[in-house]
Amino acid sequence: MVTSDRVQSVEKNFVDLIEYMKFSIESKDTDNGNNTPRLIDMLPGDFNEKIKILNERLVEYLIEREKEYKEALEKLDVIFLKEFLDTSQQWNSLFVRIRDHYNIYHTIDDTANIVVKTIKEFVLFPKIVESIAPRIKELRRELIHQELINDLTKGFSKQRNEFYSKLNEKYSILSNAKQFSNYQINFDVEKAEQECLKSLETKITEISSNAEILLNR
Repeated sequence: MVTSDRVQSVEKNFVDLIEYMKFSIESKDTDNGNNTPRLIDMLPGDFNEKIKILNERLVEYLIEREKEYKEALEKLDVIFLKEFLDTSQQWNSLFVRIRDHYNIYHTIDDTANIVVKTIKEFVLFPKIVESIAPRIKELRRELIHQELINDLTKGFSKQRNEFYSKLNEKYSILSNAKQFSNYQINFDVEKAEQECLKSLETKITEISSNAEILLNR
């Protein structure tokens, strides 16, 4: 678990780094006209190259995380989304700070501009929270309207087993989604689970009753 002190420390380091970058760019062409050392000479000779590499890696990381988030949301991967929510909540203040200071940071250099642009497009904690409820609602509708007697269950045993295995997995996802309740996603997952289970019970009872009628003929 990342502490608030750790987050604040990283924020401070980031601001310091930005100032060093601005100082490097503003001072690189300065000539004081004498033999005294320039202040920029205090920075490592490969400072700009290392900053460029850092920026490129940060952009790659953010793009990859965004991709993973979208894939997890599509599959409703509760474990990954929970971890992503926790991480995003912890570091949200840093990303917000960068966004709020865009007019300051975007004038540094091209690689820094790309970082800021990527962060501006990167989904932050509030948007992640908002995106989860619609997916759970969609899963609820799917489960409630899912017929147990269909082309797959009427087919070969392998198809039938795969269908019920996937159906069971969907119910498991819905049950695990109750972990999101702590994030105030504005959707009652527990109620949705009970509705889906009630719907399933009704369908099973109906199938059983119809089968009993056929057997008694």
